[in-house]
Amino acid sequence: MSFYEPKRDVEQLISCCEYKNVKALSHFHRSIELIYVLCGRVDAVVGERCASAKKDEIIFIPSGYNHSVESIDGTRSITLIVPYCYFAPFEKRDIALNFLELNIKKKNRLILSHVLSIKERINCQSTLLMQGFVNVILGLIIESYASQSADYKRNDLILDIVNYVEQNYTENITLEKISSHFGYSKYYFSKLFNKLFNCTLKSYINTVRYNSIDESRAESVSSAVLDAGFNSLSSYYKFKAKQNIALKALEKF
Repeated sequence: MSFYEPKRDVEQLISCCEYKNVKALSHFHRSIELIYVLCGRVDAVVGERCASAKKDEIIFIPSGYNHSVESIDGTRSITLIVPYCYFAPFEKRDIALNFLELNIKKKNRLILSHVLSIKERINCQSTLLMQGFVNVILGLIIESYASQSADYKRNDLILDIVNYVEQNYTENITLEKISSHFGYSKYYFSKLFNKLFNCTLKSYINTVRYNSIDESRAESVSSAVLDAGFNSLSSYYKFKAKQNIALKALEKF
């Protein structure tokens, strides 16, 4: 059984980490995931398809697909997770990002150089710099590999809910309004949401609102908070105080 992993989707931060003997149970997220094998072998199941990669090969996991990962002993790999905000420009231009096994090693080593550039600068999370690296990485993949047909099942309902919240979080999203939008009763939708997202609708929406606010850049924190959809400054600070606990809870999923 797959579960939704919301942390990267909510934070919209790039992740780039090196792992030994990487392993992950079946899960999915809106982000794109690339696994570059430095040595050893990584096997993955993406949707209903199997993929395998050895040294200087890449497993490309498209947005929204169930996937699990295993590796043999002695494997070293780098996992790059790219949130939606960084590949949205490609989707808006109808550029398909459906790949699986990337096995042209010469091309991949060039891709790796840019992945390592991200890894070296991951702590700064400069949006413009990261966007540039992502554009080059995806551009090299698109140039070198043919996009495959997306014939394996995607978790479209969850992605549609994520899109709806991102587009409307500044408004007063009520349970009645969102359940009606998706054609469910509010009672059924509430149970469905809690099961799929492992948190309440209110908590998820406020997390999206919270992550949209940058106090260091806001001319007025009060205005930024209200514009993000919080009903008061005090409710924002109460949520902020609980955020460390909330993020730890999200990491479990």
